[in-house]
Amino acid sequence: MVEYPFDYDSPASLAAFLEARGLSMQKRFGQNFLVSPGVRSKIVKLLELSKDDHVWEIGPGLGAMTHMVLGLCRNITVFEIDRGFISFLREHFSMVEGFELVEGDVMKNWQPAYTRFAPPSLIFGNLPYNCAASFIGDLIEAGANPRKMVFTIQKEVAERMSASPGTKRYGAFSMICAFSWDVRIAGIIKPGSFFPVPEVTSAIIEMVPHHRFSGLSAGLASTFAKDLFANRRKTVRNSLSGGILAARLGKNAILNAAEEAGIGLGQRGEEVSVEMVAKACGHLTDKFASNIL
Repeated sequence: MVEYPFDYDSPASLAAFLEARGLSMQKRFGQNFLVSPGVRSKIVKLLELSKDDHVWEIGPGLGAMTHMVLGLCRNITVFEIDRGFISFLREHFSMVEGFELVEGDVMKNWQPAYTRFAPPSLIFGNLPYNCAASFIGDLIEAGANPRKMVFTIQKEVAERMSASPGTKRYGAFSMICAFSWDVRIAGIIKPGSFFPVPEVTSAIIEMVPHHRFSGLSAGLASTFAKDLFANRRKTVRNSLSGGILAARLGKNAILNAAEEAGIGLGQRGEEVSVEMVAKACGHLTDKFASNIL
């Protein structure tokens, strides 16, 4: 059992510890400790851990969630960028069986780690606001396929991820997520649950793969979605005609695939469902086969 030299539930205790160690929260890393024990317990419950799981944690900070998960799974690989936190994590967890630490920017090193280690069965973390959407998007586009992902992120991003067609938040990111994952907001987190207290409300997002469009490329669907929403005010015809896929495969091919999928060329992107995008990608895959990407 790891013993902490501070009370992780107490902002005052954390602040005193950071000062004593000469550490500080780095705004450029988007660091906020989750100090609510109730929220942390809820996240662990959502993970539905088993003794055979290989778990990834993104942004462990000083290891409060790490401490809770260790012992409930086979092993845990944590990704941390802050040098001071890395030093603390090594001091307190390096001798614990099943613990692995990956140092540096997770945006740059998660893919090498995915190849180096066994693919994770679960991924979770308190994601920095400045890279949450990019990191989740990278995982999806690269075809990462854990059993479940659970993240704490900015509420606005969570609403974009889980939005339905025709709603204000619906956009390319909603479509990219829905192509591979069932996404739901599993809880709202008040700013006071963090230290330092952020200026925005956060949410717990739960992602479970649905495999409805298995065999189709998530990368292709992502590019199609981004082309659709490159300019929300444009029609589907104009958006797709000026997009990346049109430049690569030809405008007529892209527009024909859209029409064959039931997408009206006079519609706007927010009216297009992920099922329509999947059908369009299927037509493109049939036509261009291995040259699609």
